[in-house]
Amino acid sequence: MTEALRAQRKRHREDQLKAPAGGWRDTGHVFTTTIGTPLDPSNLRGAFDKITERAGQGHWTPNELRYSAASLLPAAGVPLEEIADVVGHTSTRMLEQHYRHQVKPSIDAHVGAVESLFG
Repeated sequence: MTEALRAQRKRHREDQLKAPAGGWRDTGHVFTTTIGTPLDPSNLRGAFDKITERAGQGHWTPNELRYSAASLLPAAGVPLEEIADVVGHTSTRMLEQHYRHQVKPSIDAHVGAVESLFG
């Protein structure tokens, strides 16, 4: 994580040098446009969609990452309080009502069928 933040800081410095005089806005944000302004959510969604499409993963939105994390982390034994913190909720209520799925039982139910196909 620290290395990723250092790399991002380096990109900021490079963007600052490329920006026309007075064109860089130091907002204090970690992720910005190439002139330092905050990212527009719709542009971020569009860029993310293009990345997942190029990677052969179809159309994804950033929110689907939150949903996936909230669904998969309980199966890995992560406490709901920690998951709520990771996905930006102040309590576990939203997780319990909307996000959390029992992924492991679903996976386990199909393991036998797949094993019989591939021996």
